[in-house]
Amino acid sequence: MCEGPFGLIKYEGNGSFLFKKVPLKPKKRIVLIAGGTGVTPLYNIAANSIHAKEGLQFIFLYSNKTKDDILLEDELNELVRLDPNFKLYHTLTRHNEEKHGKWDGFTGRISLEMI
Repeated sequence: MCEGPFGLIKYEGNGSFLFKKVPLKPKKRIVLIAGGTGVTPLYNIAANSIHAKEGLQFIFLYSNKTKDDILLEDELNELVRLDPNFKLYHTLTRHNEEKHGKWDGFTGRISLEMI
């Protein structure tokens, strides 16, 4: 038998979340922070909201080891194109310019105060 993943937070749409099955106050601005394959559930939240034209503001911080590790890059860039309220920031923790080429984004570990 296979189950999961299960989380403590569920997105209900229109900026509404449940935390441990308890409703939270609806949000107008949402910060999504993902690393590696953890991008998929957060991408789904943003994509569904943007396609439903919910009008929310998103800051999406996505960290990977190298630029070759970035998943859903085309799909995330499409969200940037579709909605000016969707801000996407990439950071690479192990970028090597000689091996992976030029990178204009953030490198190393960053904090939200930097964006």
